Amino acid sequence: RIFHVRLSQCTSLASLEDLARPLEHITLTDFELNVSGCRSLQTLGELSSQLRSQLSLERLRLNFCDCDAIPKEVEMDLAICLKEISHGRDVCAVPFQTEEGKISL
Repeated sequence: RIFHVRLSQCTSLASLEDLARPLEHITLTDFELNVSGCRSLQTLGELSSQLRSQLSLERLRLNFCDCDAIPKEVEMDLAICLKEISHGRDVCAVPFQTEEGKISL
């Protein structure tokens, strides 16, 4: 299954909880999530654990540019998740923008 979500510039989006929750019931081969410019986004819900459970995932695209409100711990959890799942898969993640600069995924 292919699942593409584009919510860029959605300034009131604070959480991906409702988006991530149903992913446990879907087998994905291609997942794209663009939330660039969502400056109020603070939590990704269970996105990292849901991505880890997607064993059929072949292609992953994530764009979190200018999501300034995401806590450092959440960024690091996603970065670790992406490193774990990137082996043998087509993974591209536009890094978070942080006070210290960009996190290289």
